[in-house]
Amino acid sequence: MGKPRVRSFVIEEGVVTCLYADEDRAILGKVGRTTKAEKISDVRFNAKAQKWEAVDRKTRKVIATHVTRAGCVRGEHDYYEELISRGVIPWER
Repeated sequence: MGKPRVRSFVIEEGVVTCLYADEDRAILGKVGRTTKAEKISDVRFNAKAQKWEAVDRKTRKVIATHVTRAGCVRGEHDYYEELISRGVIPWER
C-alpha cells in the first residue's frame, strides 16, 4: 500500500465529501463516521484492447486506460482530481 491519496475535501453545511481509493479507506475514520459511499466509475478489463479501462458511470466516457489495473485506478483518480481542481464536483454533475 502506498501513500494515502485521500484528497479534495469539500465541506458544505457540515458535510465532508472526498475522493479516495479503496486502499485508503482507513484514513476516513480519522475524519468521522462514513454514512454514504458511492462509486462514480467502474474499472474493467477490455479484452479486445488488452487494457484496463475506467468508465465514468454518468457520462459513460472512458476516463483512463492502462495495461495494469493499478495504473488504471491511478489514472482514474487523477482524472477526478483534475475535475475537482477546476471546481467540478464529479458526483454532482
